[in-house]
Amino acid sequence: MTDSTEFKLGEMSGQITALIESVRELARKSDENRSRTYSAIEQLRLENAEIKSEIKELRKALDDETKALRADLLAHEPTIQNINKWRERFNGIVMAVAVMGSIVGAIFGAVFALASKWIAAKLGL
Repeated sequence: MTDSTEFKLGEMSGQITALIESVRELARKSDENRSRTYSAIEQLRLENAEIKSEIKELRKALDDETKALRADLLAHEPTIQNINKWRERFNGIVMAVAVMGSIVGAIFGAVFALASKWIAAKLGL
């Protein structure tokens, strides 16, 4: 029985050594995976920070551009108001000319009618 006990102890010792090596290999792989994961997370964190920084820069640039456009609009406001006044005056002139044209047309029509009536009366028609 001693021989079988020694054999079992030797066999168990070999299995324990194999298990220890297996655990060491698994721990090494786990460390490598963890390292890659942390590296990827750090890379994502850096990219996220860069994107946030770019967004802030773009937002500031857009705000500055908007302020500049507002300032330009305010600077040109009197000119725009002048243009609107002239456009309204032009519309009024066009309407006045149209009304005058209608009046002149009506006068010419009346004169033509009177002239044709006078000519017809002179001709005896």
